[in-house]
Amino acid sequence: MTKRTILALISLLPLASFGQAYSEPNNSGIGSVVGILLGIGICVVIFMVLRQAFLWYWKVEVIIKKQDEQIQLLKGIYKSIEENNRLTQSQIELTIGKEENKV
Repeated sequence: MTKRTILALISLLPLASFGQAYSEPNNSGIGSVVGILLGIGICVVIFMVLRQAFLWYWKVEVIIKKQDEQIQLLKGIYKSIEENNRLTQSQIELTIGKEENKV
């Protein structure tokens, strides 16, 4: 099983346990709505806690920080290449201009 499949099964586990809970039949629909909302709320809290644990375990913040550093370095390289191209183009124009004046 892949990690993604395991995570999906773990996240659906609370839903299965709430779905199998015993409930007494009652005439008012308010109790069932409160139970459903409570179950959804608990699932959201469990999801958020597990999400933070997995992000910490796989060190996602460190990976994002390193990617940001790489982006900044690549932008610097791109700027230096563009500056080099601009200078080369101006040298070419000067050389062509001098050659035209000689002819």
